[in-house]
Amino acid sequence: MGIGGRLSQAGRQWGQRWEYKVSFRREDRDGARRASGAFLFNSAQLVRPVDYETDEVDASIAYNSRKFQAQLAYYGSIFRNNDKALNWDNPYTGVADSGQLALPPDNEFHQAMASVGYQLSDRTRATADVAIGRMEQDEDFLPATVNAALGPVPLPRASLDGEVDTLTANLRLSSALSDTLRLNASYSYNERDNDTPQADYTRVLTDSFVSATTRTNLPYSYTRDTFKLGADYRLPKGSRLRAGYEYDAYNRDFQEVDKTEENSLWAKLKWRIDYKTHLSFKYTYAERDGDSYEPVSEISGPQNPLLRKYNMADRTRNLVGVNASLSPTERV
Repeated sequence: MGIGGRLSQAGRQWGQRWEYKVSFRREDRDGARRASGAFLFNSAQLVRPVDYETDEVDASIAYNSRKFQAQLAYYGSIFRNNDKALNWDNPYTGVADSGQLALPPDNEFHQAMASVGYQLSDRTRATADVAIGRMEQDEDFLPATVNAALGPVPLPRASLDGEVDTLTANLRLSSALSDTLRLNASYSYNERDNDTPQADYTRVLTDSFVSATTRTNLPYSYTRDTFKLGADYRLPKGSRLRAGYEYDAYNRDFQEVDKTEENSLWAKLKWRIDYKTHLSFKYTYAERDGDSYEPVSEISGPQNPLLRKYNMADRTRNLVGVNASLSPTERV
């Protein structure tokens, strides 16, 4: 595997408050990687080519003052693969003489971000940021099969026309109520909106035969809300007591559970026995509840009713952690 690239950077500061930065990075990858292909019950180890080009752009402009800070930024990534497919001959006697696998398609990602921070007082600070992104993939489909004996297999679309929009927003507030007590609160919102159109695709199994059933692509999307509240109390001799509450709500499309909610309470004590020895104890209680578990009807081949996805199940968790750190000498 060979990797090459170049990096270009530029930046400038206007006075004491304004600054801009621009960077460009090009990466080229050449070589080969291991792969495998199959014809029903027979498989073969293959070598797939690697000939990638990736261009990345980072640009930002920032304003800084004693109480107020702001930044606007852009990030872009463009990926190109100079090899679209891997073709190989069937080393076994079978229906198909050759096979074909699609390689990673060309794609792009673009994101714009804005962030602000404001010092409300000497002890209180608020920050917020929001990022909007889009992922696109519109590479032409390969033929459904290279086995001429199967005849022409129609495709419902010329390409995927894949498009996914992302939105991330964060709001944080931190306040030192006294020299020993600090409170922190934060809220995060994450959204993935998959606008890729759905279509029914004829199933071709390993270039060997065409199935009578079709498969529909599922544009998975989700939203997630997270709220955190914490307190940090400084004890004498460098020890600390921390506690907090967390709320996590997850909404999904095309999943077995549409929504889950989890509430967590935790406390942590960090005890400094002396400058060489530290002990910490942490306890967490969490409870997760979700909607009823329903197999996804759009997935052909019914799910085994005895199988469940653990990350979507109702759960009660008690977690205890203990950590000890000892430095008997400067070198150990």
